[in-house]
Amino acid sequence: MKESAFQIALRTYEPQVKRHTHSFVQTIVPLRGAMEIEIDGRGSRLTPSSVAVLPPGATHDFESTHDGQFLILELSGSALIESWLTPDLCSLRQITPTAWRYMQFLASEAVLKESRMLASVNVLATVRELLIDAKKSSNAVAPPHPRVEAVSRRLTEQACLPLNMAELARDSGLSVSRFHQLYRSAYGQTPKQAQLDVRLKCAVELLLNSRLSVSAIAYELGYENVSSFTNLFKRRFGMTPAKFRVPRK
Repeated sequence: MKESAFQIALRTYEPQVKRHTHSFVQTIVPLRGAMEIEIDGRGSRLTPSSVAVLPPGATHDFESTHDGQFLILELSGSALIESWLTPDLCSLRQITPTAWRYMQFLASEAVLKESRMLASVNVLATVRELLIDAKKSSNAVAPPHPRVEAVSRRLTEQACLPLNMAELARDSGLSVSRFHQLYRSAYGQTPKQAQLDVRLKCAVELLLNSRLSVSAIAYELGYENVSSFTNLFKRRFGMTPAKFRVPRK
């Protein structure tokens, strides 16, 4: 791989034990089948909807099932590697349904050998954010209270509507402070952070898969001020929505 470069590809492996060590960061997402993998002496089983992020120099023994197919993302160059070598990323974990859908989307793009989207760094920003979201989900320290779980579903279904903490707490039969405490304990983030996550994930899908203008997307997601939407998006993904959107062939 070239210095400060990345590549995304679909790969299959023979069902036999192999040992690798790379000088770059490698992310493995099983799309079909499974992989037994041991990283620096620690074993695990990768199945669809899970992911492994391997730091440079990590010795790993692995064996794929005969029907295994994997989405592989490799990053080289000190700047890219440093951005991925964080406690939030370097581990084995399950990924969220949203992240899984995005990985499947990338896999469909990888079939197109000349996909322009896969050559854009906005893909890295999105994958990184979705994997960090998976880490947040795994940080939940308590099962959700039934009333809080209902609010979580409401936030997902009505993410474009204005969020009123007092109203949500009242509808749950809880005080604002108790509601906030239970929600954060269950989901590892505040309701406002959860709503922002849903809105920005919807923004990614609309930017990639629709012809709506950035202004139309902002209004669709409940933002009356396009600048506010643009600033929030840039803070999350490191670029404006307009720059994120890659012309499709």
